[in-house]
Amino acid sequence: MNDFSYKGWKVSFEKASEFSSFRNFLQANIGYFKSLPKAKKIIIKINIPFWETPEGSSTKKDSLIALIAFLKNLSYLPIQVVESRYGFIPTKVKDMYGDLGVEVVDLFERPHHSFWATSIDGRPLNLFLSTEALNSKNFIVTLGPPKTHEFVIYTGAVKTLMGFLRMKKRHMHGFSDVRLYKSEGVWERQVRCLHRNLVDLQGLIPVDVSLLDGTSCMEGEGPVYGNHVHWDYWAISNDPPSLDYMTSFFMGMEPMYIAYLWRIFQEKESLRNALDYFLDENWNFYQRDFKRHPSYEVQEKVSRALIEEWEEEKGGEVAGKVRTGGKNQL
Repeated sequence: MNDFSYKGWKVSFEKASEFSSFRNFLQANIGYFKSLPKAKKIIIKINIPFWETPEGSSTKKDSLIALIAFLKNLSYLPIQVVESRYGFIPTKVKDMYGDLGVEVVDLFERPHHSFWATSIDGRPLNLFLSTEALNSKNFIVTLGPPKTHEFVIYTGAVKTLMGFLRMKKRHMHGFSDVRLYKSEGVWERQVRCLHRNLVDLQGLIPVDVSLLDGTSCMEGEGPVYGNHVHWDYWAISNDPPSLDYMTSFFMGMEPMYIAYLWRIFQEKESLRNALDYFLDENWNFYQRDFKRHPSYEVQEKVSRALIEEWEEEKGGEVAGKVRTGGKNQL
């Protein structure tokens, strides 16, 4: 097992082929679940429901089943799998979860707190964040694939947290009315809004364990319509941003050009430095050059412009550093 640890923040990753099953990978990392006995219940947040999207774009069904079995073996706590499907989950899906002994929860029908997001016109946009996601007595686990993305370059553990919001499509992109999505000249503004809103959202949710499953992930036109990839990679962390920082690097990207990761790590500079040192020593261990989204160059341009604006707000030079060695240099 390859482990990164710094002042309580941890990331562990390994080749999936080194284990006979995903459950064995979880068992090898049982230390991440040591606070489980103190919890009230277990909340599992999957990425996109596997029953409605192409392979590689969603949480892998077999991995979810293995995670549920692992957790049930550790604890008698009730388990809820969270989806946000606007009031519609097929009966066959509810039956499947019932057969696994867990409850599937549609957040659209559950209590929420206000989450004030940034909109494309600069005014606050009131969305609704699940009270379950804010309850520190719950043990929150996220599970999904790492992917390329059409707006924020990369999507992984942090962006999975969007599923805790009761919202309609594109609200996190800054649209109070989704009909504006096709309006002229709004693409760049929604990229900026999504980066900003991801920063604000991840700081509110007390995630206990984040898991990324590379054995079914996506490159190219992610997060839904790209090429399915089998990547020999499983990773676990108690900090979603650290997991994304490391995983995006191993996918051949520069984390400090991804605006939401840059912003998050401005508040965790010593952690970022520790991650960079670790990655400099291990840069070629899991690197797989993922094909970028067709809009990648434009995305990166907007992302770096937003980073420069954020740094100007601080009144100094851009603090994001790019490593000088290894194939990851862009």
